[in-house]
Amino acid sequence: MLRRFQLITLLLAWLATTGAQWDLVQTFGWARMMVNYSRTMPLLEAAKRTFSGEMCGVCELVNDAGQKEQAQSTTPGSRLDTKLIFLAQPAVAYVAPVVPPQAWVVRDLTLAGADRAAPPTPPPRA
Repeated sequence: MLRRFQLITLLLAWLATTGAQWDLVQTFGWARMMVNYSRTMPLLEAAKRTFSGEMCGVCELVNDAGQKEQAQSTTPGSRLDTKLIFLAQPAVAYVAPVVPPQAWVVRDLTLAGADRAAPPTPPPRA
């Protein structure tokens, strides 16, 4: 659930940053125009009239907002004058030395506490 929330939040932030919200509003305006025109004329003619360049209220809103954003981005000091360059750093490869199979075999099976006395046999009863 948290992963889905993170993805949705990231998608919304990306859409807002790139200005795609205006594309969504424009699509809504076109759909509304298509529905209104198709009530009185055939679908093909409604589509031609929708995309002919006539401006509805939503289209004018999107156009004004796009011009406003473009004007803000061209004012001095509103964008970065420097370029950020991201270089891909090569990953460091760690290579383990090849160990012969006999090197890891334990040859001496003595225990660390070999000087201790052996446990009593059979175990004492309580």
